[in-house]
Amino acid sequence: MKLTILLGAAALALAVASAAPAAAVAPASPAAAAAALPLGPFQLQDNDGDCADARLNDVGYHIGVLMDACDPLILSEQFTYDPLTLQILSVGQPGNCLQAILSRAPGVNWLPCDASNVSQRWQAIGPDQFGRYYIWTTLLGQKTYMQGDAPVLQASFGPGVNIGNLFRFLLL
Repeated sequence: MKLTILLGAAALALAVASAAPAAAVAPASPAAAAAALPLGPFQLQDNDGDCADARLNDVGYHIGVLMDACDPLILSEQFTYDPLTLQILSVGQPGNCLQAILSRAPGVNWLPCDASNVSQRWQAIGPDQFGRYYIWTTLLGQKTYMQGDAPVLQASFGPGVNIGNLFRFLLL
């Protein structure tokens, strides 16, 4: 009986040792393989906890993609993803998709969906250990990443280690 208990304790110690957690996982690398975006509906949440909001201003003009407090009931904060065209479609502005643009600097806006426009074809890389993703498209032949942590949704030509380039998908 004593031998069985000792053997049982050794087996338990071996099982606990083999079940020990692995070392911390590094954040998703922009060089990693593409991940599937959720089909939706979902919200795009930046690292500050704000969500992308494709809405019109008070007089009905298009004002771009704002970053605002997340509210799952606001349709302009809801998006879907088309895995065939790779487009992120606005629920609140039907027929419009997120598109990387270049005015003074790279940015993201919502414009009429055009499946032939490469700047509307979005992919994700990740997740990192916190469930965050890099989201990218092509603008002027360069990989261009969505960037939050600002009053409006922006873009950058390369993620570097900018934590503002990481997003979560809040499924609705």
